[in-house]
Parts: sequence; C-alpha cells; structure tokens
Amino acid sequence: MAFAQTQQIQAEQAVAVALATLAQLLGTKPETISIEPGPLLQAPAAPQVPDVAAAQRPLAIAREAAVTEVKAREKALDGSTIRVSIFRAPLMRAHRHSAGRSHWWSGQWPRT
Repeated sequence: MAFAQTQQIQAEQAVAVALATLAQLLGTKPETISIEPGPLLQAPAAPQVPDVAAAQRPLAIAREAAVTEVKAREKALDGSTIRVSIFRAPLMRAHRHSAGRSHWWSGQWPRT
C-alpha cells in the first residue's frame, strides 16, 4: 500500500512540474492551466481496410515485377553462355597454341 501511495505522490509531483513548465513557457500562472479531456483520450476507431485482391496490392505488384525482371535476365543469359568442360579446356588451349609441336602440353607455359 505504501508503494502505491509513493507512486501516486510522484505522479502528482510530475504533473505539477509539467504544469509549471508549461505555464512558464506560455507566460501565465500554473493555476490558470487546466487539462480538458478531448478525443485524443478515446480509443481510435478501427481502420477500414479496403477490400483489394492480394495480387493488386502495391507490394505484390513490385515483387511480381522483380520476379519478371529476373526471369527475363535469366532467359537472355541462357543462350549466351558458352559451356566448356573444365577437363577439355587445357587440351583445347594447348592445341590452339601448339602450332605443330608434338606434345599437347607444350605452349601452355611461357618460355623464359
């Protein structure tokens, strides 16, 4: 019980200090200021959400556009890639640079 009374006294002191500060800022006496309850102390009305299909919401449209863009990029890049076996690549390089040399490995390393 004593704890509750202490809290009440502290709350009343906080209100008095706030009123004195407000009165000082307004240039009036604290006794002339009163708190009038208004609509801000009432619970707000429940927001009315429009009935819109999920696919027509702005975030869904933006995400769908991003997915479409990625798919278009994948399709554009799909035909432009060159597939080379990592096992045949050294042989192809050696063959290209050998120019009549007898060994497939000749021409891979520069001569010093």
